Amino acid sequence: MSIESSTKSLRSIGPYAFYGCTLLSEMCVPSFVSTIESKAFSMEFADMFGNPVESTAKNLRGYMYGNVNGALVRQPNAEVGTIFQSEGLTYKVTATMPAEASITGYSGVLKRLTVPETRTVGNYTFDITDIADNAFKECKTLRHVDLGSVEKIGARAFYGCTALGDADLGSTDSIGSRALANCSALRMIDFGNSLKTVGAYAFYNCYALDSISVPGSTETIGSKAFCRCFALESVHLGNSVKKVSSYAFAHCENIERISIPGSIQYIGTDTFLGLRFVDSEGDDIEPTAEGLRHSVFTGSGGVLEPGYIGSFNLSRTPSTRPLNPTAKLTTLPSRRPRSPMQERPSRF
Repeated sequence: MSIESSTKSLRSIGPYAFYGCTLLSEMCVPSFVSTIESKAFSMEFADMFGNPVESTAKNLRGYMYGNVNGALVRQPNAEVGTIFQSEGLTYKVTATMPAEASITGYSGVLKRLTVPETRTVGNYTFDITDIADNAFKECKTLRHVDLGSVEKIGARAFYGCTALGDADLGSTDSIGSRALANCSALRMIDFGNSLKTVGAYAFYNCYALDSISVPGSTETIGSKAFCRCFALESVHLGNSVKKVSSYAFAHCENIERISIPGSIQYIGTDTFLGLRFVDSEGDDIEPTAEGLRHSVFTGSGGVLEPGYIGSFNLSRTPSTRPLNPTAKLTTLPSRRPRSPMQERPSRF
């Protein structure tokens, strides 16, 4: 019997679940099973050498078992933590049932990263689900990224990739802390339709980024996630965003259009530091969830007032104008730096 179709969702095997099933020819116990109750099985389990194994989750999970003389005997399997290489990328096995691996690094000169859905090594085919922490940190040659079916981007995974111009995040559901921070050439991001969480500092100091559209699946934007994105002009927050943390869009005074959905429940301290929100009379609007939700704001020079839905182009593509972040900075208040490459005195 195989339960591989449930390997990503099954967490517990209850009492008597397979009790009395003495003709089982094979059994797969997923890596994510945390509990196997008493008398879940009546058949005995054994390791690869035929030694009896107690049928607990800790002992059984992550392996396939075959019927050998009436006992379920563990079959050879790739071990969690195994490292392998394929086509210039380094992988690490993170789970065996289901068979999953993360990308941990690369070799040679890498200009374009297209993550495969699977990789086959010997008798095993692994789903590629993660980009590990620091995997491509400061890869100065990387220009394009397509993550395909990757579910998670680790902390600092693409930190300091200064040649990276565009990134398609595919099926990613979480972006780790500083994952794409200091990617100074990054101008275009496709967040996909699965993203739930943007980590702290995720796009910090991405000077060239001028437009973002956070998908409707996203719920949380972390602290300083887009802080110091000086060229950012257009921001659309999807209709599931609930929390935008402190300083998330601090020092983004070039923003000219921003939509705040009704789903917003929390906007942190100085989330929009450097921007003023005013009503039609010119009076300040407090930049809180209560003050900004259900609104589209437009303007320039760091001052935004209520706009109209029709004036916010949700399909806006990144500008084709030559990037010159200093051009606009000189028209703004003197507290802004003359060049985004210069560090300003700040608490950050």
